[in-house]
Amino acid sequence: MNKTVNSRHRLLAAILSIEGQLHTAAAYTDLLPTVLPNTLPFLLHRAGTLQAWDSLSLCSYYADLLKSKKRNCNIIYERYLYIQSHLYPERQSPPALYLRQRAAEKQSLIHYILREELRWEAQLYRQYPRLRKKGAPLYQIHTPRPDISFELSIQGELYTYSRLTLQTLLAYITQLRTRQRNFNKMVWQNICRISGYAYLQEEA
Repeated sequence: MNKTVNSRHRLLAAILSIEGQLHTAAAYTDLLPTVLPNTLPFLLHRAGTLQAWDSLSLCSYYADLLKSKKRNCNIIYERYLYIQSHLYPERQSPPALYLRQRAAEKQSLIHYILREELRWEAQLYRQYPRLRKKGAPLYQIHTPRPDISFELSIQGELYTYSRLTLQTLLAYITQLRTRQRNFNKMVWQNICRISGYAYLQEEA
């Protein structure tokens, strides 16, 4: 049991280390400062999110990162380039157009995962009103730029994952829904714990 836990901790640390390096590199690109979050909030939210994942999805995503590294691709840059292309369509670039074409191939998987996450986040906002005030608006249609909605942020994240990672993540999310677990609440609980709060209620 301890060996499995330690292996998972090492995997999480490896993923966050790579993502931190990619985030730093993304800061020196054509991304607008209003699009790319600061490093510490980014890593805090990623740690909370990835700790809520199952091990199979983590392993698949780690493989995505290693493959992208071999191709000299920056997944974090692609994530925020996708978001930027939606916020500022007048700033379209060949990489952004290619990314959106590639993303269309995974649309159905992304649709199902995004639908569940939006439903879970809406539940959290109803349960914790103060969290709603601090969190991003749910839908981009209700969000004036340069602000980024929860919907667009998750879309940008999901579009950078491989089909295999999306499939494993969808299977995991389906299990959580069957067990009546709220994935987004798990994420926020992790973020609160990392930040030094014992319970979500204290932060909300």
